[in-house]
Amino acid sequence: NGILFDITGRKHAEDALKKSENKLAIIYENTPNAITISDIKTGIVIDANRGIEWTGWTPEEVIGKTPEMLHNWISPDTGEKIRKIIESEKKLTNQHVEFYKKDGTIAQALMSSVFIEMDNKPCLLTISTDITRLMETEEKFLKIFMTTPDCIVISRIRDGRVIDVNRGFEEISGWKRDEVLGKNTVDLHVWADSADRDRMVKDLQSGHDILNRETLVRRKDGTILNVVYSARPIQIDGESCLIFVLQDITEYRKLEE
Repeated sequence: NGILFDITGRKHAEDALKKSENKLAIIYENTPNAITISDIKTGIVIDANRGIEWTGWTPEEVIGKTPEMLHNWISPDTGEKIRKIIESEKKLTNQHVEFYKKDGTIAQALMSSVFIEMDNKPCLLTISTDITRLMETEEKFLKIFMTTPDCIVISRIRDGRVIDVNRGFEEISGWKRDEVLGKNTVDLHVWADSADRDRMVKDLQSGHDILNRETLVRRKDGTILNVVYSARPIQIDGESCLIFVLQDITEYRKLEE
């Protein structure tokens, strides 16, 4: 007599597993992020996806090598620093690193790593996201922010506290940057008429940007200035903030009179 087994459930489970593996394989090969799997003991890359090509290297060129063999690290202690973080925290999360691409240009990335098992061997899966353009954009913004002659203030909407100011603010207001960070404009008695500030807040809360509105403000030494300002809400690191740009038109108004 033969014995019959119902393998329908097992077949469905195998099919589901195969579909899941296929999806992971598609994601692995098509993500724009660089993914490598390396041997924990030696650091040698066992596998790499096509996303690594943004570094200038192909998967075939990095497999069997370590970053040190490819002379990737700008700073010679970068690899050791990363290893120490992984050893102590058992993972790496969005570590900012700089390294040389294949053509010698400098790239910047956010690197994350976790431990995985591959063929019963402990390995390290690392995902690197290219942020080179983002960092270049931030650097350009910072240069514009700091060098423009206009007064620029960035503050939190929830409490009005100043997050940052530029050199134009120091020149126009008479306050130094260190004196105003963490304070709000009410603390500094900047507004010559507090009703103007209340009007600005009300308009912004109603969803209206402010463009070229004239008002009077008070310098640190008590001098009253005629100014034109623009303001609009922005998001910084998930925080609702206000960017405030001001031009001093005091001399222009005096010439008019």
